This record gives sequence, C-alpha cells and structure tokens, in this order.
Amino acid sequence: MPDKLYIEEETRKTVVSYCNKKIVPSSEYIENPDGNHPIEWFKTYFSFVSYNSLVLHLADAYYQARFLYKIMQGLRLTSFKRAGVLKFQIQQYASIYEALIDYVLETCHKDKLPELLKEIEYRPVNVLSKDASLSIIIDGKQEDVVTCKKTFRKVALKQTRIDKRTKIAADLGIISGTVKDEFDGLYDLRNNIHILKAASANYKLSVAEATRAFQLMDSFVSSVKIHLHAHNASKTNDIK
Repeated sequence: MPDKLYIEEETRKTVVSYCNKKIVPSSEYIENPDGNHPIEWFKTYFSFVSYNSLVLHLADAYYQARFLYKIMQGLRLTSFKRAGVLKFQIQQYASIYEALIDYVLETCHKDKLPELLKEIEYRPVNVLSKDASLSIIIDGKQEDVVTCKKTFRKVALKQTRIDKRTKIAADLGIISGTVKDEFDGLYDLRNNIHILKAASANYKLSVAEATRAFQLMDSFVSSVKIHLHAHNASKTNDIK
C-alpha cells in the first residue's frame, strides 16, 4: 500500500487555527485561544431548543458549514475547486432550517398537525348500473371516465412537501412570508444540485447563493425563537 500523505502538523495547526478564528458569526463573540472551543457558541445559539440531541446536531451542522467556508476562503479556491464546498453549504443550511420548522411544528402545534397535513384523495366508486360506463372524447380519442369519491388521507410531517410545511409554518406565525419565500428558494437550490438535475439544466452554484443561505440564519432563528417564547408563555399562563 502507498504511504498515506499528510500535511505537516504545524501547517495543519495553522489551517485549523485560521478556520476557527472568526468562525463565529457574531461581532459580540470574544475569541480566547485558551478558552472554550467555538462549538460552545454554536450550542448556545440553538439552546432555545429543548431537545438536547437536536441542539448538538444543529450546532455541529452550523459549525461544519462555517468551517468549510473558512477553508474555501482561506485557500482562495477557484470556482472549479469550491463547487463541493458550495453544495455542502446549501445542503447544511437547508437541513438546519427544515429541522427547526419540523421541531416547532411538532413542539407547538402537534395537536393541529393531523388536520393541517391531511390531503385530498379521490377514490374510485361505482355509481352506475352494472353495464353502464362513461367516456369523453379528448383530442379525437375516446377516454374512459371514472367516478370518484373525495376523501382525505393522513400524511406524516416528513412525507409532506416542504413548501406545504413552510406554508403551514407561515400561516401559524412561526416564520414570516418573506422568510418562507427565501427558504423555499433555498430548498429549490438544494434540489437543483442533484447531479442529474444539475446536468440537464447545466446549473452551477454561485458563492452568492451560498452566502444568502447563510444570511438567512439570524432572521430564521429569530422568528422561531419568538414563536417558541410566545408558545411557552401561553402554556405558563394556562397553568396559572
């Protein structure tokens, strides 16, 4: 087997140190080389989430997105070499926002979800006599017509289209209409970067698109925190 190639330790330390410097997107954060790792800031950032395991995963996802961005920035990667980093950015931020929407829906509105998520379904039902049938002529061709009954079917949250979930979130006041539109656009980007779809449209991500995905974070999280605070306050008042 060929020898494994590693960058020299001192160089690695320099790179990691560079990436962790100003990795926290807050002007109020005070860097302390002898203090906590920056990941602690990211954990605190999502501390409004009561599910500890989710806090850790959200913090890690945000940190990793920032860390790879710093590598791309520090190495001044060309458009060809930074494509994978940009894809990762879009996927990470879209996943963070999706997880927060689902968390708030299930935390604050679980009792409403079955009704909000149900979808119309048309089931064939025979209302004609045994030998009767219906047909219609379309473009010169005779097509059978099937009679149906309108019913509703239950759909799990994760099986619901993301744009429907964001509409529900906007209607419930979890996020604003503007934030919904921005996130829906980001999710479209996430879907467009799949290889076959990107190849058919000759699509390439830009730094600006990844930057917008990052810039959505504070307004998104702020909206979610306000909604959770109001929900918790109302529960406290109900107890009183």
